[in-house]
Amino acid sequence: MAGTRWWTKTLFYGGFAAGALLVVGALGSRAELWPFNVGFLVAAAGIAVAAVVTLWGLGGLVVVVRRALRPELPALLAALAVSLVVLGAFALQLVRLYSVPPIYQVTTDIDDPPAFDAVVELRPAGSNPHDYDPAQPILETTLAEAQRAAWPELTSLHTPLDPDAALDRAVAVIERMGMAIVNVDAEAGIVEATDTTPWFGFEDDVVVRVRGDGEGAVVDARSVSRVGVSDLGANARRVLRFLERFGEA
Repeated sequence: MAGTRWWTKTLFYGGFAAGALLVVGALGSRAELWPFNVGFLVAAAGIAVAAVVTLWGLGGLVVVVRRALRPELPALLAALAVSLVVLGAFALQLVRLYSVPPIYQVTTDIDDPPAFDAVVELRPAGSNPHDYDPAQPILETTLAEAQRAAWPELTSLHTPLDPDAALDRAVAVIERMGMAIVNVDAEAGIVEATDTTPWFGFEDDVVVRVRGDGEGAVVDARSVSRVGVSDLGANARRVLRFLERFGEA
């Protein structure tokens, strides 16, 4: 940084400040240092700083190239790189937001979704409803129709395993996915778990139900976010990943 101009240094520190705000906002929420909405505000500040650094950085890059100011180039490129990573992460979330329906839960059995039991008591006051209402209005459609349109592959899984073996496999797969097991009820044929997202530490609840079908078992799953209007497709990805790993186990 020695010998670089003040504006290059400002952009350099601004770029890394943007990255730090994004990380601190998310991980601070995960560590329960503040509510998730405060974490969102801190992360949003980082995105705003990244946007400013990118705009001014591109202008500065033109100046550096035209005037052959080579000593400014490393710091300027570093600032742009970090800022673009921050903006790229934000753009990815926007793409997810507008490419999936604004729902916070999914299930493989819309007509008879698996029900939560022990997990209900762990859900804080103010959490999203844990029941599945297929007729719930979602924009101009319903929850069931929105899910079917976005993820038609979310269907029951049929396995030749007997119900007890299928339940054991479900428990093993859930544990390998890093979820925290809350309840295993062999009589009811269900396993309940909670999954915590890597960044903001959002807790999503999962229930897997196993039923015998005469030739093996039918496995169904539900995943529900405790907070938020839209899960950005996280619950669907989780259930599909579970079904895939169950089939591979």
